[in-house]
Amino acid sequence: MIAVRFAIDLLEGAKIFRRDHQVHAVEEGGVAVERAQVFGEENFIASVIWQKVFSPKNSALYFSEDHDYVIIYARNKEIWRPELLPRSDSAESRYENSDDDPRGVWTSGDLLARNFYGKGTYEVIGPSGKTFSNPKGSYWRVSKENFDELNADSRTEAVAKAAQLGLVML
Repeated sequence: MIAVRFAIDLLEGAKIFRRDHQVHAVEEGGVAVERAQVFGEENFIASVIWQKVFSPKNSALYFSEDHDYVIIYARNKEIWRPELLPRSDSAESRYENSDDDPRGVWTSGDLLARNFYGKGTYEVIGPSGKTFSNPKGSYWRVSKENFDELNADSRTEAVAKAAQLGLVML
């Protein structure tokens, strides 16, 4: 119990030195109640898996601990926004504009997801009039309304191909 009280005191102390829009990252370790008491459940942002080593340690007795869980809270979730890092040259090289799209560079992405999405089950009609459904065990990543917008904006490859392969221009 002394360790729990100490953790609360540390978190409270850290809170004093933060500006309202900054984020507090706390490593997972049994202090969920304390985090909620200090930051408020309403300020929870996400639980992120942080890969701390590139390859497993063969010397591990039981399991190699390759990642940490980082629990992220904002001081005030309503005003906090992430500060995104710029793309590396390597990441930029994955985008192209092989079709001279006036909107610039793009890459294809998977339009299908394996996790259930309430608006991810619908049919699309290909250019030939053939109807396509999402394959069994998968769901469209976007709602029907968003798919129709992407298609109207020529951001899906041929609808039939998108329906068959799950590709969309991003």
